[in-house]
Amino acid sequence: MNEDLNALLVRAEDELTSATPPADDVLLARLHTAVRRRRTVRHAGESVAGVAAATVIAVGAWAGLGQDEPEPAVTPSPSVSSSAGPTATPTPTPTPTPTPTPTPTPTGPPVRAEQIDDATVVARLSAPRTGEVWTTPVRAPEHEALFASEYGGPQVYRVGQRGDAEIVVTIDEWLTEEASDMAPYLFGPPALYEIDAAGVRHVLCPSARTTDPCQERHQYTEIVPDEATFYDSLTVPRTIEITGGWSVSTVATVAEPDAGHEPLGDWRAFRDFEDKARVVRTLGALRLVETVSRFSVEGFTSHSYAVATPFGSVLPLEAQDVPGGDYGSIVWDDGVDRSPTDGDDPRSLAAAGSVCEGAHFSVEQAHVRADWRRGGTTAEGRPVLIPVEGGNAASRALRASHEDNSFTYSEEAGEMVYGSDTDYPYETDAEFLEARALYAVAGPDGRWQLRIRPDATSVVYECS
Repeated sequence: MNEDLNALLVRAEDELTSATPPADDVLLARLHTAVRRRRTVRHAGESVAGVAAATVIAVGAWAGLGQDEPEPAVTPSPSVSSSAGPTATPTPTPTPTPTPTPTPTPTGPPVRAEQIDDATVVARLSAPRTGEVWTTPVRAPEHEALFASEYGGPQVYRVGQRGDAEIVVTIDEWLTEEASDMAPYLFGPPALYEIDAAGVRHVLCPSARTTDPCQERHQYTEIVPDEATFYDSLTVPRTIEITGGWSVSTVATVAEPDAGHEPLGDWRAFRDFEDKARVVRTLGALRLVETVSRFSVEGFTSHSYAVATPFGSVLPLEAQDVPGGDYGSIVWDDGVDRSPTDGDDPRSLAAAGSVCEGAHFSVEQAHVRADWRRGGTTAEGRPVLIPVEGGNAASRALRASHEDNSFTYSEEAGEMVYGSDTDYPYETDAEFLEARALYAVAGPDGRWQLRIRPDATSVVYECS
């Protein structure tokens, strides 16, 4: 009987948490997930009281659906009183309504703003005020002499036009070499330039928001830095909805650029990889894509969300910008605070991915929903699933994989050590489960996204 009840509850929860329509068209693109590991400020967790209150309200509303409709209220008819005769009432003179003064239409060139609402940002992505027209990237060797130095020079690609100016981007030659075992870890930010009769300008601040970061100036010091030119079609919305109620943020991604994660992303699309990317949503010249990792445990695939620019660079989202990606903000049903200690990274990783690659989530090819149970709630209010008591095939395989693929240098042994000889923190399946190291959150397309807490990934001495 208990098994029948459990199956019924499992099926009911699936219908509530995963019944979303599949995403639209699938598109192949040459994209790849970059190495991004840096510390961030931990987000505050959503309170249990708030979740409980929302649950009470929702249950109350559901319970009321089956009640009978109330009888309509009866309005009494006004009583008629006798009068000696009609009394004339003077008609009041209407007060003229002042005509509102129309808001003047801004004139002159478009300007940046400190804050721009997402509806405006999205509208401008398709109809930019700034006049840029993007084209398919084409090699422009005639411009390469402009960027030459004693150390050589980059390759130049023509990617668009704005008025009389050509828009070009540069890519270092080593990034275009044939892929090798090390190539997946190589990345570099694109540099954006305009070329017209006045010369070459390095466009440092492409966003229409004044609060968004600018790029660092390139090593070509003789090229004029340009902090005035910007593009509406390169301004990223703060929130991107994938399907009803399921959205990703870009706030942490845009606010915290690092070496391979500058305002224009990195150059993965120009490399000779056969990775796949699924277009999740098109926003004018920008696209939200789901990339597929090259690295994953057998039986799983690992994925990430990223924003693709019109000229081929990719801006990978930070884990905390994806629902369920901030491990430190999860509220656990047993009341235990499992947040990483101060100074530790709170961001989760793909459960079956490489710690050096930093994918967002993994998908189990043969996912069995009955092998999972409810364990907590994300900061966004989404259910968190954990393995059933005693674990399941996924938890055992993933813990073993992360331990087996650990390697570090042992001061005591004076040499590299591997697997169980490293300091991998979860030596047994029981410890792995007790730490809530593995968890799952329903994605926008109905797939369960498997994630792992940051300290449960493989111990790695160095990402080469």
